[in-house]
Order: sequence, then C-alpha cells, then structure tokens
Amino acid sequence: MRRWTCINCGNVEQLNIYPDACSTCGSAMICDDGRTTHGRNEPRVTDDFDLLNAAAEGDAEANVILWQERAPKSTYDTDMIADLLLQNRIAMMQVVFGAAA
Repeated sequence: MRRWTCINCGNVEQLNIYPDACSTCGSAMICDDGRTTHGRNEPRVTDDFDLLNAAAEGDAEANVILWQERAPKSTYDTDMIADLLLQNRIAMMQVVFGAAA
C-alpha cells in the first residue's frame, strides 16, 4: 500500500492502485516514492505574455515553465525540452556513476 498526497488540497490516500487523480478535488497527486499523476484538470494555459514571448525567443526557463504547466505544445520548444531532459539525465548518471559515466 502506498501513500498518495494531493498537490492541490493536501488530501492523503492509502492506495494499492495507481490513481488517476485526487478523489477529493481531481488534481494531480504525488506518491511517497516520487511518482505523480496528471490529474483530471485541463492543462493551464498562462496569460502571462512576457512568459510566452520569452519562450518564443528561446528562453530555456520560460520553455520549462510552460512544459511543466502542460501548456499546448505550440507555445514552447519541444526540441529544447528534449535537449534539457537529455542533459539532466547525463548529469544524473555522472553523479551516480562518477567518472565511469
């Protein structure tokens, strides 16, 4: 049995299954072992035009924020996200395996 905590309302559930979303508010949940759900809520589309413009101009941080908010793929650079994910995986492997990586 795993403990799932809602990231929105804080509801805690002990479950043997992988939940779709919080049974109280429908938001995403996180497990004690770090797994998350996406929740039933629709993706949030930001109305912050500075953020959207920064992402369009190639700002990595703005692209990551839009990706994390599950904004439509047309608002951020998917290739940049793929490159950043690869860099993150390489960095994690170097930390875990040291010089052998």
